[in-house]
Amino acid sequence: MNIPSSPPKTNPYNNHRKARKTGEVDDLYYYLDYDRRGSPQSNSSRLVPELETTLEADEQDRIFQKLNDYLSNGMFNFFAKHQFPIPIDPGKRRVRKASDREWHEWLELAIALCEKRMIPKTLLHNERIKEFVTILQNSGEIRHVVAHPSRPLKSDMGVFQLISAGIHVAQIIKDWDGMEDMLKVKENTEAIIAKRRRRRESIKKHVRFLEQYAESEGLD
Repeated sequence: MNIPSSPPKTNPYNNHRKARKTGEVDDLYYYLDYDRRGSPQSNSSRLVPELETTLEADEQDRIFQKLNDYLSNGMFNFFAKHQFPIPIDPGKRRVRKASDREWHEWLELAIALCEKRMIPKTLLHNERIKEFVTILQNSGEIRHVVAHPSRPLKSDMGVFQLISAGIHVAQIIKDWDGMEDMLKVKENTEAIIAKRRRRRESIKKHVRFLEQYAESEGLD
């Protein structure tokens, strides 16, 4: 049975400004039909799949601190090599070395330069100036996880997403040393996770064997 589409309505939040972007709500709008019976969200007993988490908190902290340091060092060299200006802030000491600013501060400085169109595209890998801000922003969470050690653990996928974000930043600013260092972090992390997964699978197989043996022997 086809459910009739809802008729167009006047947008109650319209501020008489003409829509300029695809997806921006204009004067008329409508809602999508939603079949609650066929939606997987309607099954309240269905469990949400959990992403695997292998690394301990201290291991994740070390990984994210390395990313913070590599990224800060790469951006310090990027600013120094190309002589980009750093605003004088009375509340902060002048930058003498990469560690004088955390990664999120370097991030803000680089994004500000982009917004002022002060970074020539020729300085970036494949001249990807239009992607630069997005690539920088993707690495922004690294600052959060470094600054909040009591945060919930990241899943393995979440850890690799942040490592990948850092690698892409190093690539676009042509920080080949930083990129190589973070690729090593990725490889080492993959090796640790793979080893522990193999160990867990081995333990599970051993437990299943013991359970089957106990059942066959009639043991409790």
